[in-house]
Parts: sequence; structure tokens; C-alpha cells
Amino acid sequence: MKSLAKYEPLLGKIKQIYILVYIGYILIARIVPLVSFISLELNSLIYAAIAIIGAAILAVDFFMSFFVFKSRENILLFAFLIVCVISSALNIKYGFASNLKTLVWSAIQFFVLFSIVNVKNEDEINTTMTRVMKFSSLVWFLGVLASIV
Repeated sequence: MKSLAKYEPLLGKIKQIYILVYIGYILIARIVPLVSFISLELNSLIYAAIAIIGAAILAVDFFMSFFVFKSRENILLFAFLIVCVISSALNIKYGFASNLKTLVWSAIQFFVLFSIVNVKNEDEINTTMTRVMKFSSLVWFLGVLASIV
């Protein structure tokens, strides 16, 4: 696995881009009602693509660095996911697909988004969050401007 260590900086950059795309999508498609301007099929396709990419990042991170298992803070996150898995198994008759989606998104949010905080220094986190906030401000500004016009 040491030969894979040379790819860790690349994985870090991919995670950072993914986080910006993920938060941007959540802002545009879930919070701001811009989703009404695109078809449901396209929205579902984008949503699925972001989930698959997040799961792939999580899998690569798992095999490259085992970060998920190295961090002591993740114990409670694992416990929560285990309880979610048990709950989903007990309530499988009410909707397997929606429970599975919830589990996948929870794992992505916990271990991809949370891992960036643990492996980056404060300046890099501030840079990432500044980009997210600038993008958020732009989206909200354009949304308000469109509602006025």
C-alpha cells in the first residue's frame, strides 16, 4: 500500500473539489428552488452521479489510507451507521431503496466531508470554506435578483 501513498495528495484535491461540487449541488438543487427549472430525470442523474463519486472516493480512501479506521473520532460515526443499518434491516418492508440511499449519503457525509477537516490544516479548511461561502452568496444573490425581475 505504500506505493499508493504517492496518490494521497491527488485524492486530497479530488476530495476538495468533490466537497465544493457536493455543497454547490445541495445549495442549488435542494435549498434554492432552482431544481424546478430542470427535469426530474436530470436531477436524479446528477444526484446519483454525486453519490457514486462520493462512494468511490470513500472506497479509494478506505483502501489507500484506512483513514476511516485511524481516526478515533469516527467511533461514534460508526456506531450511528451501525444503528442505521440495524434500523434499516428491521424496517426493510417499508422501503429498502430509500434506507440504502440514506445509509450511503450518511457514510459519504461522515467520512468524506468529515475527513477533510482531520487531514487539512486550518488555512486549507478556511480556503475551502471561503470558496463555498462565496459560491453560496453568488447563488443566493442570483436567486434574489431573479425573483425581483
